[in-house]
Amino acid sequence: MGYMPPSLYPGKITFFWPSDDPWHTVSGGWRKVAKAKEAQGVEAHVIPGNQETWRAEHLHALAERLRKCLSKAQKEVI
Repeated sequence: MGYMPPSLYPGKITFFWPSDDPWHTVSGGWRKVAKAKEAQGVEAHVIPGNQETWRAEHLHALAERLRKCLSKAQKEVI
């Protein structure tokens, strides 16, 4: 069995997925968390590549999306 969180996280969840492993194939545990959080905020970003290439060959795309998310989060806190 995969990771099962002990309880729901109270904040917004941001997922990053490689395009060759689409969001709809996410395992049951994470899918349940995402569905439970929809009202409070779930954001998913699809990055080009697969499990092997999205953090290497397409690192620039991942870094840019991550930068935008962090910038947005900082603005919400200020």
